[in-house]
Amino acid sequence: MEKDTIVLQQKIIHFKSELAKYKEKVRDYQENYHYALLTKLKKENAELLEQQEELQKEKNIAVEESNRRLRGMENQLSVSKRREDHLQEEVQRWEEKANRYQKTITELSQNLASAKKEISHHQYLVQKKAKELDETKAEYKTKVQEYEEKAANHITRIADLSEQNQSFEQQLNEAKTDRASMEKSIKVLENKAETKEKEASSLKETLQQSENTCEKLKKSGEENAKKFQKVEAAYHSIKEKSQQQQKQIETLQRKNDKQANRLEKALEEKNHLETTVQTIKKELQERIEKNNYFEERLPTLQDSLQQLKEERKELLNQKKAQEKMAVQLKEEKTNYQSRIQSFEAESKAWKQKQKEWEKARENLEEKQAAVLSELKEKQEQIDHLRELNANLQKQNQKYLQSFSEFNEESSKDIIGFLDEQMKNILGQTFEYEEELDSKIVFMKSLEEKIEQLGKEILELEDEQDGQNPET
Repeated sequence: MEKDTIVLQQKIIHFKSELAKYKEKVRDYQENYHYALLTKLKKENAELLEQQEELQKEKNIAVEESNRRLRGMENQLSVSKRREDHLQEEVQRWEEKANRYQKTITELSQNLASAKKEISHHQYLVQKKAKELDETKAEYKTKVQEYEEKAANHITRIADLSEQNQSFEQQLNEAKTDRASMEKSIKVLENKAETKEKEASSLKETLQQSENTCEKLKKSGEENAKKFQKVEAAYHSIKEKSQQQQKQIETLQRKNDKQANRLEKALEEKNHLETTVQTIKKELQERIEKNNYFEERLPTLQDSLQQLKEERKELLNQKKAQEKMAVQLKEEKTNYQSRIQSFEAESKAWKQKQKEWEKARENLEEKQAAVLSELKEKQEQIDHLRELNANLQKQNQKYLQSFSEFNEESSKDIIGFLDEQMKNILGQTFEYEEELDSKIVFMKSLEEKIEQLGKEILELEDEQDGQNPET
């Protein structure tokens, strides 16, 4: 019996020591691990929320900046499109004018060839009829005087044409000065194209900055994933410990039940152990209360675990949102790159149009040179006609001196024929003068169009200068 009591006392002491160890473990767990973990998770959650707010602010700033730049680029594109359409219309008008000018040149060349043929034919007729001048008489003198008056008028007309030719040369010099001003405006446009290329390089730098922000977001996402893994590991460790504690509680409960049975048997067998049994019961009651207290705390732990799960879900959602934001930033990057490519293509097209303008200007210069050469040819023809008139006057004077004794009837027919021939020659010269006047009017209108084009280019440059400070 004494041995049983000693063994029982030893078991009670052992149980007390185990209960003290268990209490100490529970206290350590409550004080050190769980609350420290909760505070740590709360701090990390607050830091993540601050990071999320900062990222949201940066995202809003980046979106506003991108929208502002997109609006500026769209305005520039619309302005360049309108300018391109206007210049295209101007090019078409100039092409139509060049075609009309080419047609007039061909018509003038054809008329000149026909005039040369008629002049040669009339020269042949004059030589043929010169043999019949043997029948001219005194009345031919009056016709010759009329012819001299017409020749004087013709000489004055030629002098007027020479003055008009000089004025036309002055207008050509003015057109050359206008061409120099156009070259200066083209250089200004080239400088503006270089500024646009610089703007494209600045956009590339902003894209590089957005790529850096994407990399930072990726790094923060990886850090969050590591934190999620740590939280999951802590969750699993807490769960395992709670399961172990539950098992320990169950084993203790079984041990308590067995011990109660043994104590009841001992009370029946040993009355003198009632006091000790009562103390043991009290201790067991305290243990049960503590176990109940721990069981009551288990729902709170489960709630905390549920909160951890919810926080884990929120962190996962934040991670997904950050990934979506990274995808959006990549899409914005691709859009920026496509816009830069389109901007470079437009700048190339603009340079190509400048080359086409240079070619058109060269064509106009060639046409001006051709007109000058034609004017020189016409001047030579006028000089040739003057020489012909002088020769005819000399021949008429000779004919008057040699054939002054012929009768009147035969001279009338010859004089009438010569009068008709001279009228035809004078009519051809007047037609040529009218054609020359129309050509001078056309060149004046061409110079006015060149001056108008220069003014429009200056206005476009002023508009571009006014829009650049706004963008």
